[in-house]
Amino acid sequence: MDDGTHNLLTDLAAQGVRLRRRLRGLNGFEAAATLGGLLTEPRLQGQVLRLELLVHFAAAGAVGTRRISYSALKDAFASSGELVGVFEDPPESPFVELIRTPRGGFRILPGINEASGFWLQRVMNVVETTPNLPAYNAIRDSLHALLILSEAVCDRAGLRRYHPGAETSVADLPHDLALAGPVLRDRMAFTLEELEALGLTLDSLAPFILAPEDRARVLDNDFGGTELERRPLALENGRLWMLLPTAVSTAIRRAVVETIGSGDLREPFGRALAAEYADMFQALRLLGGRRLNGLKLVKTKGGRIGSASVDVDRGRYVQFVFVCDDLTDFENSALARPGGDPMAAAEPIDDMIRQGVETVSARPDFVAGLILVVGCGVGRPTMMGFGGPDDPRFRIRSLSAADLETMNWLRGFNLLSLFRLLDAEEALERAGARLFNVNGLLNLLGWMREHEGHLAPHGEIEDDMVGDDGPLMLMVHLDAQKVLRTEVLNAWDPHVEVDTKGRAWPVRREGLALHAEDRDQPTYMVEAPPPRSVCVTPTRSWWASSDAEDQPDAQMAHQRFRVVHLWLSRAAPVLDDAFPTLPLGPIEWRADFEAELVQGSQPGQVIDFAEACAAITASADPAGPRVLTRASARWEDAHPQVENVAERALVDALVRATAALAGETLSEVRRADIVQRIVPDGAMRQQHAFRSPTFRDMVRRGLKDPVAVIELEDDATSRLGLGWRARDRSEGSTLRGKAECCDFLNRLVTALETELLEALASFNRRSMLTALLRNHEGAARETAQWRRTASAVLALHEDKATTTAEILEREAKLNAVALTSRILMEFALCACPVDSGRAPGDLDLSRLMSLAALIFHSGGDSDAMRWDVMEPFIRITPLGDVHANRAFGETVVEAFAKQTAGIRLQEAIKAYPDYVRDATSPDSEPDDDHLEDQPNAASEQEDAEFEAAIVEAFGADLGHLNALLGHLETLGYEADSAVLSLPIGRLTAVDDPKVDPRNIEALVAGMTLEPRANWRDVPDGYEPRDIQPWRFRRRLTVLRKPFLRIGDGPDTELIVAPATVREAIRYMLNNYRRGDFHDSQLGPRMLRWKARIADRRGARFTAVVAEALSEQGWSVETEVKMTKLLKRSLDRNYGDIDVLAWDHRTGRVLIVECKDVQYRKTFGEVGEQLADFRGETRANGKGDYLRLHLDRVEVARQAVDEVAGSLKLPNPRIESHLVFRNPVPMAFALDHMRALVTLWTLDELKILTP
Repeated sequence: MDDGTHNLLTDLAAQGVRLRRRLRGLNGFEAAATLGGLLTEPRLQGQVLRLELLVHFAAAGAVGTRRISYSALKDAFASSGELVGVFEDPPESPFVELIRTPRGGFRILPGINEASGFWLQRVMNVVETTPNLPAYNAIRDSLHALLILSEAVCDRAGLRRYHPGAETSVADLPHDLALAGPVLRDRMAFTLEELEALGLTLDSLAPFILAPEDRARVLDNDFGGTELERRPLALENGRLWMLLPTAVSTAIRRAVVETIGSGDLREPFGRALAAEYADMFQALRLLGGRRLNGLKLVKTKGGRIGSASVDVDRGRYVQFVFVCDDLTDFENSALARPGGDPMAAAEPIDDMIRQGVETVSARPDFVAGLILVVGCGVGRPTMMGFGGPDDPRFRIRSLSAADLETMNWLRGFNLLSLFRLLDAEEALERAGARLFNVNGLLNLLGWMREHEGHLAPHGEIEDDMVGDDGPLMLMVHLDAQKVLRTEVLNAWDPHVEVDTKGRAWPVRREGLALHAEDRDQPTYMVEAPPPRSVCVTPTRSWWASSDAEDQPDAQMAHQRFRVVHLWLSRAAPVLDDAFPTLPLGPIEWRADFEAELVQGSQPGQVIDFAEACAAITASADPAGPRVLTRASARWEDAHPQVENVAERALVDALVRATAALAGETLSEVRRADIVQRIVPDGAMRQQHAFRSPTFRDMVRRGLKDPVAVIELEDDATSRLGLGWRARDRSEGSTLRGKAECCDFLNRLVTALETELLEALASFNRRSMLTALLRNHEGAARETAQWRRTASAVLALHEDKATTTAEILEREAKLNAVALTSRILMEFALCACPVDSGRAPGDLDLSRLMSLAALIFHSGGDSDAMRWDVMEPFIRITPLGDVHANRAFGETVVEAFAKQTAGIRLQEAIKAYPDYVRDATSPDSEPDDDHLEDQPNAASEQEDAEFEAAIVEAFGADLGHLNALLGHLETLGYEADSAVLSLPIGRLTAVDDPKVDPRNIEALVAGMTLEPRANWRDVPDGYEPRDIQPWRFRRRLTVLRKPFLRIGDGPDTELIVAPATVREAIRYMLNNYRRGDFHDSQLGPRMLRWKARIADRRGARFTAVVAEALSEQGWSVETEVKMTKLLKRSLDRNYGDIDVLAWDHRTGRVLIVECKDVQYRKTFGEVGEQLADFRGETRANGKGDYLRLHLDRVEVARQAVDEVAGSLKLPNPRIESHLVFRNPVPMAFALDHMRALVTLWTLDELKILTP
């Protein structure tokens, strides 16, 4: 509130003489308390400054006897608003914060003080470390007395912890609040009896009671240092008034510093305060980095200072410099303004920075550094003088410890996010704009998150706002940080719960829950070891602990504790309801497990539910009160089953133990009913026992974990200046028409390709290809894991639609990783040098993937416009983002992709039994260990035909393909790596007497992607489309050539991921079998196969549709010529009706067109497919597929009498139907044809009844 140059409160007091005069006739303490009551109203959070000013005015000068009236409240509110004017900043913290101590949790109101709760928490933590002596105990009692009073006020006001407050300001005091003067007054008043009921005495509160003689000094100092903020209570006529509820934090902090932090005690207090910060930051894995073990803040000039450096990514480092306020001149400045010389600590800070810079910049992989100077203390404003390194690779920023702690708990934010934030700020400046942000890094981060990763609100910037007369200034609003603070505190909900022994423990929610439904659950983890969880119900808190932490395998121990944690959260509310005779207060569940858990251990003979229940003992300890379960090693054998037998049995034991604690004897029926309420779905489970794991499961060492994904911030930053890379500003920002738009997009793609090639030139080829493959493999394994666990995830959540959307959203992100990683491999193979360059980090991968994605989507947009499915209109925003009408992408392509992904998810759910070990065949092997013919073949002749075509395409038969895959996976197992880099000779040395080495060499050679001197050079025998990243089913891609040759020599190594090779071969076999590859890519035998299979597939699908309709009760006939149906010749050949279906009872006649079309993914492919189903006549005079069908329908409708005679129907009603085997984009793009044709998929025909 104050910059140290003037006293705001004194200035306002001088300007507010008239207002003070109007308040003078009021009863001072009562009026102040009434006005203070307004500070407990969340609606008025934006007006806290004026309200605190009014309380100060009333406490200082109101000496009459009148009570404040409705009109006086309204007038005071309006007049004080005019007085404070621009000084009334938006709030920067939640309306309510919480302090946690060993005595409990206490709500406070921060008022105008930023992060008031954070600073108070640090001070209270220090107080708790003071000796157990009478003098210190009295101080602790006094501080807690004020906290208890604050908690009581918040309780009276109905304020929940971390209440966000108001999002908007009010100009006038709301009518209902102006009428509520008596209620507000009583809210702030405490009788002696009420104090006693709270366990308080006037003696304990005496340090915070404003003496009558001190009222004259209330306006002497500025906010943060006033006498009222030091003593916010008043005693009058046997009543204690809480005058300024927003000053509780300020009062306590000042009281502590002025008692145990003053005089000779200041040195030990400063040491303890510095230790508190060191301990806090060591306990945190700061922003996802490693722990700052050994951090110490040592005394030096200007404060206590400590430093630590962490590597956050390959070649990127962060140095933390912590500077703790030495409280110089606190007696005079209090919390109002900085104290001492701001340059006093400059030299030691600069020394620490210099040492850190010298250390990390000397490392061979160094790329960039970030120095964060973190201000620590008791919350008074700080001014720190320091320089910075001359090396432009380093950036230096300062922030408060409170802001750093908020960032640390922010979902999805880490140290690399800071690099992204600062890089985006610099990119914005290069694009022609600057941000005006006075509230620091946290506020800037809030602004970026508000705009979904962008620093510029592109859609709000007009064309004429950026020009040659200087950069555009973008104003960052002041309260963006409040949103983040509120988000963090409500997500994690740190507070205090009391256990069965009466001890208060700090707990917090698992704020990083993957699903939104889980983030608000009242289930918490204790913040101190050993691992314990707490579930809070309306009745009590349930505590869970386990001996799982004693397991030697930490990962397995964590998984087992997750089982206990999950079922506690689901069981607790049910048990409270089922057993009302349970003892009052907290209850503990102790869950122990006898088996030693080891990853990959094989189960014994699988047991059923009854045996699993018998393997767990259940008992109760009323003295605890505790319920105890102990699972024997035999219980572990219940896991490998489709139904959740093991965990249901664990819940059953918990129910038995709880019944014993409640003193109830359960019948089998009642026991089963309670268990069913807790576990209503057999698919619910935390722990899975998948059968023999896949190759990727077994070689985790070579997988990227966590996977580097395309971050929103990187995508947003890549769009700054994007459009102007392919168009001069003088040409204008708007493009119309297919020719102009496609030409621009083609030039943009070329520019992006050049940028990507230049970026890749700084990376080492082997390192880049290995990193990309590892990331690709990690994404593939995570995708598989999501699918394998989807049935359990959905079963555990009530909101199936939202949970499904969350699963599909994550899968879409992982698919984007896989796609862009493959694209980057193609570029890197040509652009990255072999003998030089650095290794990439996660930030590099994300940015490169963002570029690849832009190329993919820009090329797709061009194709979509070419096929007339996307409006040819583009606007380049002043800062370069490219905007177009994305309706086609959103309503057709994305909707189609989501539907397809949803179907695949449902297939994965149905396939869950295939993932889980079967009791009758525990040693069964996974399905994908052997490449087999697809089940579409109808005869041995077809098999032979396809086998011959495969030999032509691959240079070897399926037997050799399987032998190669087995050999590659064996090499992977031996190396314990998902990615291999080996000489060609090693990769082709298959040890199998049935294998011809020449065929293996031919296979590898045919599937090897070779480096090219220039990526844009199309090799002989290939077409330009083979290197265009936005096209699918092209030949020069990792899905067709998964072996990556590092260099040019014959003995050079190949980089390969065996699992990717398997997927590539499957991909090719499936496309060859279905005839989906373009004719130009096929040899003579495969061309013949494609022609035959197309005819056969069409005929087979027609037969399948006819059978499906027949099963629904329709009379059907296939391949019906129009002349046969109408029994006469026609003006031309209209082709055959695929399926003719009719019903004699209703007279309905279905003319059905059957299409088993190719699955399309990209914008261009979808656009091309849609062009076949527009219902139009092409330029050559021939109709598209839909037009031909509609013509047949129209001819039949014009000859309805002939149809009636042919089918022997009295009054036929002819209908038009189009049936596809699988979901197709046409379902989302034929709205204009709904009246002419009804679209179906094969699975939907079961509802097409007569």
